Amino acid sequence: MIKPEQVQQVQKRLAVYQQGSQFSYYLSSVSQLYEICQSVLMGNLTEESQFNEASLTKLRQNIGTKYVENKIMIECEKMKVNVQDISVESALENAKADLKEVLPSLREFRNELESRNERLEQMAKDIKDFNYENHQLAIAMTTLKLSKEAWVDLLGEAAFDKLLASKVFHVERNGLYTIRERLLEPEDELRRINSVMKDDIRRLNQDLQNYQSKWLQNAEVVERIGEVLRQGLVDRSDVVKPGDVDIDEEEEDERYMRQDEASVLSAEGDDSDSYEEDEDIDEDDNERWVGSDSPHEVEVEKQEEHVNSVEPEEEQPNDQVDGNSPAFTSEGDNHDVEMKDATPADDATQYTANNDNSTDAGAPSV
Repeated sequence: MIKPEQVQQVQKRLAVYQQGSQFSYYLSSVSQLYEICQSVLMGNLTEESQFNEASLTKLRQNIGTKYVENKIMIECEKMKVNVQDISVESALENAKADLKEVLPSLREFRNELESRNERLEQMAKDIKDFNYENHQLAIAMTTLKLSKEAWVDLLGEAAFDKLLASKVFHVERNGLYTIRERLLEPEDELRRINSVMKDDIRRLNQDLQNYQSKWLQNAEVVERIGEVLRQGLVDRSDVVKPGDVDIDEEEEDERYMRQDEASVLSAEGDDSDSYEEDEDIDEDDNERWVGSDSPHEVEVEKQEEHVNSVEPEEEQPNDQVDGNSPAFTSEGDNHDVEMKDATPADDATQYTANNDNSTDAGAPSV
């Protein structure tokens, strides 16, 4: 009788068995011999030219060869299965050996995970309890009951007497002093505060956007004004930056000499022209002015007052005076007035102003 263990072994072999071509060839030869034997026994054998002693000998050899090939194939399969079984058993033994070394650390990891899970569960429970208490504090009033001695130890006797006189405590029959207070704002109030804060933030953002839009609209105008002011400062400044002039010392000396000569010549020419005009005006004015100071003296006095009212400027070096704008010097009553940074337009303006001052002294203009 076949045992269950043998059945399992057969099923295991069939599970890993792979049928080869040798077995099919052997079965084909056996089936051919079976048909011939069946025909002989039943008397249905037909006369054939191939059915002779040579054909039977060849058939016998073919069947023997196929049988040997099939047997070799089966033996190879058995050896392969045995090798697989040995490999699996050795791998299992190695795994068990390694597991004995790793098993203690795995157990420690398991214990650590269990302890962490317990702590996480306790933390989740504490958070749940805290949320519940916080919700209760938000929706209801908090009551605190203590004896007089406990309140005195907590607040002090003076503070306790003051609160008791203010009727903050509620005295119960058992001698406890109770106080009730809402510690947290209700949910509706918090929502209202939140909405008010959001409205303020939106309003501030709108104001900021409006402010930015206004300034952005005027940015171009402000930039143009700044450019005009900078250009004006550059035009008014007579300071030459170091390094802008790259000439030799000899050329600088020659340029300074030419500037000085041109300044002297232009000053002499301007003085002669101005004096000729002033003499013509003075002759007419002297005829009309009797018993008073001469117009020339009045003009000199006004020039002195004008020079005294002007703040003194820092004296510029000679190398910073342009040859096109020489210093203008006017002589009157032995007083020298040096006008710096004067252009031809400024000389004309000064001369006109002097004539106006002389006419404003009381003499009619000619």
